[in-house]
Amino acid sequence: MKNTGMIRRIDELGRIVIPKEIRNTLEIDSNDTLEIYVDKDQIVLKKHNFTFNKSINNESLISSANEFVNGNIFVSDKEEILTNGVLKGKRIPNILKNLLTERIRYQSKSIDSFSFEDTTIEGYFYIAPLIKDSDVYGLLFLQKDKIINKDDILFINILKNMFEN
Repeated sequence: MKNTGMIRRIDELGRIVIPKEIRNTLEIDSNDTLEIYVDKDQIVLKKHNFTFNKSINNESLISSANEFVNGNIFVSDKEEILTNGVLKGKRIPNILKNLLTERIRYQSKSIDSFSFEDTTIEGYFYIAPLIKDSDVYGLLFLQKDKIINKDDILFINILKNMFEN
């Protein structure tokens, strides 16, 4: 373990401030969740990452949903795409990260394009924040050939609710 040389006092409510330098290095934003471990006499904090595969059927559920809507549905955390072949593991662009962090829904009215590292995708997008275990993740929906309609949004919101519960 690396010693940072930083010392912090615990306040009367048991809180401690994680230095900004460490939060920036580990890309920990306000409202992110941390896992707390105890190892002998040490307290270890680890940035919590959403585990999409808590249920073995999640990948097949997304695959079936893609066929149903004739589009592409992606689940992401605030850093990268967690599902769906070609984009899986790719970092999400900052504009999407900001939408998710601010918990803002977005629907494109014309063809948009987003770059996921070296892969750019174009189409009509619907982006909905997905809240799981008090943290925010993203549910992105892409239609290449038509504007996303009310039925598509209703279906995506039903799918989103399934993942949130």
